[in-house]
Amino acid sequence: MSIKILGNDLACLHVHDGRNKQDRHITPFSGEVDWNGFTRGLKEIGFKGCISLETAISASTPEPMKGQMEIALSGIAKYIARKSF
Repeated sequence: MSIKILGNDLACLHVHDGRNKQDRHITPFSGEVDWNGFTRGLKEIGFKGCISLETAISASTPEPMKGQMEIALSGIAKYIARKSF
């Protein structure tokens, strides 16, 4: 709803997902954000700005898997962008 209220005044977004209001920067679609509603709202207002996703790969992720996680996060970012514009 806030996206629609801000409308054309919305220029840039810095977004992250979390769980239980913690500042955890987990992978989108793994926490509490309604990403489908978020992208739908951006599309409805004709958003043309930038979106910065704040995510983090867990420090406990084995080193050989970190590259794969980065590729996966890139794919998620592209998916969100395609649905938003």
